[in-house]
Formats: sequence, C-alpha cells, structure tokens
Amino acid sequence: MAYGELYKKEDNTELKETLFHQICKVIEDADIEDSVREQIPEFIDIIVDNGVPEYMLSLLAEGKHVDLFCDGCTEAPCCNLNDPIAVTWRDVQRLAKGYGISNKKVIKKYLDYHAHPDYPGIKYKIKSVTPCQWNDPETFRCTIYDIRPNVCRAYPITPAKKGESNFNMGVASYCNVAFNMMKQELLVWIVRENLKATHPKEFAAVQEKIDAMTPSKEELMEMPQLQRWKILSEVNEQMGKLLEEAIIPHE
Repeated sequence: MAYGELYKKEDNTELKETLFHQICKVIEDADIEDSVREQIPEFIDIIVDNGVPEYMLSLLAEGKHVDLFCDGCTEAPCCNLNDPIAVTWRDVQRLAKGYGISNKKVIKKYLDYHAHPDYPGIKYKIKSVTPCQWNDPETFRCTIYDIRPNVCRAYPITPAKKGESNFNMGVASYCNVAFNMMKQELLVWIVRENLKATHPKEFAAVQEKIDAMTPSKEELMEMPQLQRWKILSEVNEQMGKLLEEAIIPHE
C-alpha cells in the first residue's frame, strides 16, 4: 500500500487506524508496559495532529535514515513519475565533475532548459524523467546517487518559493515518507514512555538535562527554519544517547 493516499482524505481516521495496527505489529513481542500500550491511541492523536516531526525533516535533508523513511516503497515512483525534475547550476557542476566532462556536455547530453518562475535558481530539468534516465529499471536504484541533483536529495522536501522563507514537505499519494516518519516518531514515544515507567529516576534526570539545553518553543519559532530543524535533531539525538548511558547500566 502507498500510505501517502491516507493523507489525501479529509478524515484522518484511517490514517490513525493504520498507524495503530502497524505499530502494534512492531511492538507485539516487545517488553512494553501495559500502561504504555494503553496510551498508544493518545500518542497517535497527538502525532497526527502535529504533523511530520521537524527533527526528522532535518535528518531527511541530511540524507540520514533514507531506507527507513522510504520503507515499503516499490519501483521508485518519485524518480519515475515526477516531471520536471529541476536542476540548478550547482547540480550541473556536480554532474560534470562526477562524469569528468564539461558543464556544456552535461547540459547537452542530459538536460533541457527549464526556467521556473517560483525558483530563480533553477535553470534546467532532467531530459528524460518518465522514467528517469538515471534510475536502474531492474533495481530501481539511482545510478548517480552520489552526484544526484539537490531536488532528488531533499525529496519530498521542496525549497521555499520566491518570496517565501520556509521549506515545505509535500505528500504525494504514492509516497510513504510522511507515514514512516510518524510511525518512527510513535515508536520513539513508546520507547521513551516505557523507559520513563520502568526507570523513573534515571529518566527524570535525563529529561532535566534535555530541558536545560532545549530552547523554549517561542525561541525555536523565531529561528530560521533550517536552524530550528538542526537544533531539534541534535536535541533528540542527545536525548537518545543520555537515556542509553543512564539506563543500560541498570539492566
């Protein structure tokens, strides 16, 4: 199933039910407190209402955990259905360096001219994208992954349009990224709440440290979006490390 379809419905009941059944499969045999299991529907309501966690967008933008976020995807629809796939001049230079040819040869062989009114930095588009000329038809893997264009690196995050300051995340009907991010966030919540229930003193000590290093909600919202994403990502990573250090020795 392409879970992006669930986001196209006005009623999010099916989205929440699907998240619930998926996460129950994951933790079916896990040592999770009953009190935490009972809270899962409440966690789901909060996560769905809040939308995709910003710190995970930072991870995606940095190219981390791509296999996890794209889990369940088949035949790389984002590579083979989107038209145009935009290319900047910096992308041209990266491709030229990777292929060991001139910028002009990259443009002539692989690209068409494409000026986008909302994105002044875009000058070209990939010549053949249905399917993409760089997507292996048997493995559905990118054959130029290390030198792929920026738009491919960030998808489904899209850059701010002219006159806007924020990046956006689109949810295509065929894309599983948003669903997988929420599923992962739900799992994080369950693990943390379970640690809180089983090791309350250690958890409280870690939470106090995290609160001390985390800017207030008001301060976060005043930051540039990318800076906020980075801080949230670092805080979540640090919390995981602190919890591991505080709790594992007590097992």
